[in-house]
Amino acid sequence: MSLGLPGLSYGLAIAVGFPLALVSVLAGAGELVGSGTAISWFHPIVAGLAFVVAGVGLHGLSKRLEIRSTPLNVTVLVGVTLGVLGSADVHYSGRFFGWYAVPAALVLLILSLAMMSPICIRERTFGVLSWFPLAVTISAGVFFLSLLPGLGGGYRDAAQATALVVHVVLWSLLGVVLAGDPSWLANSVPSTERD
Repeated sequence: MSLGLPGLSYGLAIAVGFPLALVSVLAGAGELVGSGTAISWFHPIVAGLAFVVAGVGLHGLSKRLEIRSTPLNVTVLVGVTLGVLGSADVHYSGRFFGWYAVPAALVLLILSLAMMSPICIRERTFGVLSWFPLAVTISAGVFFLSLLPGLGGGYRDAAQATALVVHVVLWSLLGVVLAGDPSWLANSVPSTERD
């Protein structure tokens, strides 16, 4: 695979942005609800920046798939906005809005990836790896299910940790696939409109 600069940039964004946002939110929740140490402010700031990077990465994936879809663009934009504002609220105010906005942002960004998954599979965008966006989406669902109380019994912590690791690894692999796609080297790829 050849590395083109746009593909590498978007690939790094998608590989780093969402995993960093997710891990920062989870770590921040533990810090803010738990001991409240002096570094508890750090996680929401990192999460807010990571949401922006995640949005850039998803935008790059939609460009690679040649999608011109207003609902998709709005979903990504609203998700990033809720993530940034929610992360700021967690730090600066009563944390009420933030702890509703941040999970909503995570769900919206996953939803945007789910909207792109069928197109990626249908067009075989990444060849045999075209199922990666769908795999990331499914792994997100499994992870969110593992967070529900009462599921997993005595193995709940292990199930959550495993689901989180799988989800983060799949995001990173999706970024690698996007970064290494050789079509980014072509400056005149014809685009079609898809809903």
